[in-house]
Amino acid sequence: MFFKVLDWAVTVPTQLQNPRPRNSTLEIILMVGLLQAISAFTIDIMLPALSIMSQDFGVSETRAQLIVGVYFFGFAAGQLIHGPLSDQYGRKPILMGALGLYLLATIGILFTQDFTLLLALRALQGLLGAGMRIVPTALIRDQYAGAEMARIMSFAMMVFLIAPVIAPSIGTVFLQWGWHAIFIFIAALTGVLMLWAGLRLHETLPAEKRRVQNFTNLRNAASQVFHNKQSVAYTLILTFTFAILYTYLMSAPQMYKSFLGLSNTQFALAFGATGIMQTLGAFVNGALVTRLGLHKLIRYALWGICAISFLTVPHALLDHQVIGVWLHISLVLFFMSITFPNANSAALEPLGNIAGFASSIIGFVSSAGAGLLGSLIGQWAAGDFLKFGIGWTGLAFISLMILTWLWQRHRPEAKRVRV
Repeated sequence: MFFKVLDWAVTVPTQLQNPRPRNSTLEIILMVGLLQAISAFTIDIMLPALSIMSQDFGVSETRAQLIVGVYFFGFAAGQLIHGPLSDQYGRKPILMGALGLYLLATIGILFTQDFTLLLALRALQGLLGAGMRIVPTALIRDQYAGAEMARIMSFAMMVFLIAPVIAPSIGTVFLQWGWHAIFIFIAALTGVLMLWAGLRLHETLPAEKRRVQNFTNLRNAASQVFHNKQSVAYTLILTFTFAILYTYLMSAPQMYKSFLGLSNTQFALAFGATGIMQTLGAFVNGALVTRLGLHKLIRYALWGICAISFLTVPHALLDHQVIGVWLHISLVLFFMSITFPNANSAALEPLGNIAGFASSIIGFVSSAGAGLLGSLIGQWAAGDFLKFGIGWTGLAFISLMILTWLWQRHRPEAKRVRV
């Protein structure tokens, strides 16, 4: 059924921005989705193992959360590197380099016995994992724009969202052989994707369109990004909505297992079921974005996030049933699966001539800002669903206000880019 949906997606006519020889749309969707899923998989598969790793390395469970946190910060910093390099040297060489070094960092983790070194290697994983997000995004932008890009990104996101559905369950299974088995699996997956991309991926950035990167060019490109009101607004929207997701990812084990009393298996099921809701949101977006327009869908999705986040507050005061908590979280992430690909496409749409660097800037700002906000809210909430609801409501409201400002003050610009 899943591949029938993807096959339906590729039957919709697309307007190519770059007519060079290319992979089929279905192969691009699968490859991009799986490449971008590596980071999510590397984070989510670790969640059931944090308590065991804290014991093995002799640290508290609270400190063990840094195994996840440092990956986020490495991921944010890495986004400033891969985009400019891919604009200068092409998409494929930078992607292959990131995959190869990611594989080596993963193997290094298998042999470390020091917690500080583990954190350093996890940060390095994040730094390199950013390449698997930035370069595939630029690769798609080389070939598609506007609503077409959002549609392709939505279906790639359906593949990407397989990770949160199955990763915790796979992590729980591999824990039978210890946490090292999890990293052996990650290394094997990285190796397979590296082989696939090496054999099948076509370069999408021709030599005549590559940009030599120097300080002046980077400064001019950064100025182009930060002076485009549409790009800035949607980057901020990505930042605040990503913060909701980061808060959930960093605090989900504590909330479900400590606050609500779920076992490892029950946590994996709840986490995976939320991933299914995210996948459904990505499918709905892919089906509707070319009909309704990405700007309109973002507005609807942000209203949904605001309403559901606000309702978590009275719900948390009245009831702490697991099913209710899960439903609120899952509905918020359903609408976020509509927001992410559209906001990312809208931010990049006016910046096709610097797609790699622009993707880096947008990714860095949104990831670093979201990581900081998510960490602050997660530490403050400490697994308390009521505090989660308050934090999420604030983040969603700010995002909606930014979009409202864009529509009221600069709607002609939004109209020009609507496909």
